[in-house]
Amino acid sequence: GLAVLAWAATTVALPVARAALGASPSAPRWPVVAVCVWFPVVVWADVAVVLTGSWRWLNVVGVASLAGVLGQAIWATLTYLAPMLRGRTTPRRTELRTRLDRGAGIRTTAYQLGVLLVLADLVVRPEAAPIAGAGWTLVAGPLLATLGAVGWPSAVRAEVAGGLDR
Repeated sequence: GLAVLAWAATTVALPVARAALGASPSAPRWPVVAVCVWFPVVVWADVAVVLTGSWRWLNVVGVASLAGVLGQAIWATLTYLAPMLRGRTTPRRTELRTRLDRGAGIRTTAYQLGVLLVLADLVVRPEAAPIAGAGWTLVAGPLLATLGAVGWPSAVRAEVAGGLDR
């Protein structure tokens, strides 16, 4: 059953990654592509752990699934929805999208490197990995930068009914 899940994840993730790569550049684009890479890798790794009975690697698979797949899926969703939720007017939404698009590739690359460092720490020093600094810093940094970009006040002045921004 787990191998069927891995096959299905791979079958679905590849066309989604191709579609994301072909889409116009945007902030959620690169995290979506990264999720499409991490998800099949994680489920195939889980298949390998179960087939070989190497249960000590379950922590590595768990962290990879949480940070590499779930965390990035939430991050991509935030960067997609934030302009609609935070920008009350079209100019504000456009400003927020532009702000989020700036440096999106760099943030995503830093996040990937952070996940890889955390996983490497888990493999080399399993007892120290939960508090390993560099990897978790590279994971948290891009997320905090995105939250900062979303929360930063808008420079666009809204011209809505009577000058009030509703």
